[in-house]
Amino acid sequence: MSPDWTIFVDSSVLFAAALSRSGSARDLLLKDIEGEFALIVSEYVLMETERNILKKVPPAYNDFEYLRDQGMVSILSPGPKIHSRNCQNH
Repeated sequence: MSPDWTIFVDSSVLFAAALSRSGSARDLLLKDIEGEFALIVSEYVLMETERNILKKVPPAYNDFEYLRDQGMVSILSPGPKIHSRNCQNH
């Protein structure tokens, strides 16, 4: 059975889920692992979360790694127009 909901997750949800094993952010990711939701993230969100966890709370990195590897069913890559626009702005 496929999930009824697809939810985009930002870095604050991933950060909170890695930081606390009992919070609602962790619960959301666990529901994805169980197949209740389909969570998606972008490559940028994963990189941003990893960078911030390593900088601010390195002990939470193992939990982040586990959740990243077990949970996210889809990792979105930016399309050529978005990538091109972001490159021009930097």
